[in-house]
Amino acid sequence: MKFKLLVHVLVLALIVILINGQHSYAQVVNQENLSSIKVDALSDDQIRAIIEQIRSEGIADDQLEKVVLSRGLPQEEVAKLKTRISALKEKEGELDVDNKDIVNTVKGRKEFKFEKPKSIEKETLPLYGSQIFASPNLFDINTNRPTPSNYIVGPGDQLQINVYGKSLVDWRVSVTPEGFVMLPGMGKVYVGGKRLQQATNLIKDRLRANNYAIGNGTFVDVSLTNIRTIQVTIIGEVEKPGTYPMTSVQTVLNALYASGGPTQNGSFREIEVIRNGRVHKVLDIYDILQRADIENNIYLQDDDIIRIPVYQVRVAIEGEIKRPGIYEVKKGETLQDVINFGGGLTDSAYTTRIKAVQLTDTEKKVKDIVNQDIKTYIPQKGDKYIIDQILDRFENRVTINGAVYRPGQFELTSGLKLSELIRQADGLKQDAFAERGYVTRLNEKNETQIIQFQVKNAAQGEYDTLQLKREDIITIPSIFDLRETYNVTVNGSVRKGGNFPFSEGMTVEDLILMAGGLSEGANTQRVEIARRIKDSDRQAKDAKLAEIITLSIDRNLTLESSKYKLEPYDIVSVFSVSGYEVQRSVQIQGEVMNPGYFTLSRKDERVSDIVKRAGGFSAYAYTKAATLQRGAENIGIDLPTIMQNPRSKWDLLMQSGDIIVIPMISQLVKVSGEVLRPKNVVFDKRSFKSYIINSGGFTQNAIKRKSYVIHANGEVKATRRFLFWKIYPEIEPGTQVYVPRKREKKETMSAQSWIGLGTSMASLAAIIFAIVRR
Repeated sequence: MKFKLLVHVLVLALIVILINGQHSYAQVVNQENLSSIKVDALSDDQIRAIIEQIRSEGIADDQLEKVVLSRGLPQEEVAKLKTRISALKEKEGELDVDNKDIVNTVKGRKEFKFEKPKSIEKETLPLYGSQIFASPNLFDINTNRPTPSNYIVGPGDQLQINVYGKSLVDWRVSVTPEGFVMLPGMGKVYVGGKRLQQATNLIKDRLRANNYAIGNGTFVDVSLTNIRTIQVTIIGEVEKPGTYPMTSVQTVLNALYASGGPTQNGSFREIEVIRNGRVHKVLDIYDILQRADIENNIYLQDDDIIRIPVYQVRVAIEGEIKRPGIYEVKKGETLQDVINFGGGLTDSAYTTRIKAVQLTDTEKKVKDIVNQDIKTYIPQKGDKYIIDQILDRFENRVTINGAVYRPGQFELTSGLKLSELIRQADGLKQDAFAERGYVTRLNEKNETQIIQFQVKNAAQGEYDTLQLKREDIITIPSIFDLRETYNVTVNGSVRKGGNFPFSEGMTVEDLILMAGGLSEGANTQRVEIARRIKDSDRQAKDAKLAEIITLSIDRNLTLESSKYKLEPYDIVSVFSVSGYEVQRSVQIQGEVMNPGYFTLSRKDERVSDIVKRAGGFSAYAYTKAATLQRGAENIGIDLPTIMQNPRSKWDLLMQSGDIIVIPMISQLVKVSGEVLRPKNVVFDKRSFKSYIINSGGFTQNAIKRKSYVIHANGEVKATRRFLFWKIYPEIEPGTQVYVPRKREKKETMSAQSWIGLGTSMASLAAIIFAIVRR
């Protein structure tokens, strides 16, 4: 009951907090005085609410800064607010908080929000032509370039007229709305609607008529110094329709690029330029991409309209074509034109027929277009052409493998005979198996067929009646393929023992040379060869497992002495000379007079012998803590007993690599485990329990009866029990005392755990409450 009451209280508290939070949230949005607002303390939702509130009052985004300043928001907080708004826009990828396609703006006017140009959705193939509108700065106009001679002069243009030579004049005149320029003292020259070159000729004629020696020592340059601005409207299936300010030296492509280009339903090939109420030019972007033909990419004039209609026919082509994609097809174009749009077929394309997937009124169908019809086939809307790859097989190949000098693939010529094929492969190798070869062939039932022949006779022409067919595989085995790989083994007193390949005629000396020769101490008078038994009596209990051959060899391994031949799988053992020994070293470290390395002089040298050779112990030697390290082991030894009873059972025999460690006397005892205060205690001759008491005594979880000590030499001694008494181990300098812990029992939940659970449930309730309110 208490727990339920606690949960209810927590839930109610959270609800109150949420309500207060909503109230303060509304206050932030609606209050007229923003002087006390701290932007850093606002959540993202509150920032959105401020923007929505101001927009609901009909205020545009670009007026936001002035509005919040007028309502008392400090300048430094305005800067923070702008930063937060920019971060939100970037994070959410939108310019409008509510992410709708249509947003309310000033005076209640509705304005479309345009997205960036999109690629063709739900298509894995690219739409040909769309890539040019996705490339940044591809059609940005360079206004610093020379004015083209075919530029059409119009009202608003400014001409620079430079006369030089016998006469010097520099005029800058503007084209009036009526289309003329006024030359000082010479009247009007109508240049509107004329190409720049034509306008230049008209000006020269007027100058010539006014006694300027044009062409007789006087020259004229006419250039454009101020390019007029025009308005161009782009409508239809375009990403961003509307009216655009352009310059008069920009072209149709510049305008299309500014508007994002055609939509996924827009035509790339029938783009109309409407001028003075009629279609003036039709731009086909494919002309530019395929042939760099820019004839219809005309310069724009004021009030031009560019209309992008809906495409009529599009087809897809994929597979073995250089540029797979979706292509728009105009009336009269064929499948060959589509292939040309795609850059042509790849080298591995299957050209005999092309598979077309077509759309009917109810379903799809497949049509095969044979090679001779490709140039006349008229694509249908929705067609998808799949160019297959040629088969990975050969129409005239035969293969010969095995024991010939040039195995591989050969041309199957008309009437090619087996003996001729062997000669083309440069003949049989010496290891060719003369008795049998075979032809592997796939028969008419698609089953593998084997045809045998005698290799030695086939090379002489006796099987030339065997007619070879395409994809036949002729195999001539090697004798080495038909037997095991033989080897022999050598070990013992050689430099590099191991397995070696067997060769016919190999001797013991040959094998030892392969192994790097004899090592020092090798006994050349006793070499054994263990040879496999091939006729062992399986019923005999004492059946031989190997034949042992003992022999002697010449230490110099001379050729004259090399007489005993080996057989496959022989194992040669080279023994060492009796009594040959390699020196063995041991080490003694720590508190001795002469620590260091010592070489064993006898096989029966012991620990006490090495200590004596090291000059005995130093003044600080703690012999009770001495240890013996042997490889990865650390052996505890009783060095005082050893030194009192040399060559006794405690005095261990030394082995090569042994290390005797004699540490300095320790003055501490370490107490750890289940004591109240684990620590290092200064050694004093006292009992086990006094050290425990000195460390605060046993804890509640201590297992007293299982307490133990680890002496400095690694020896472990546990607490023993005698009748009703515990006998604790003796403590020495450097001893570690350890008290183990009882196994923990499963505990019930504490009050803190219950409170934590209640808090989690309250949080869950708050989340559910928030979801319901939405």
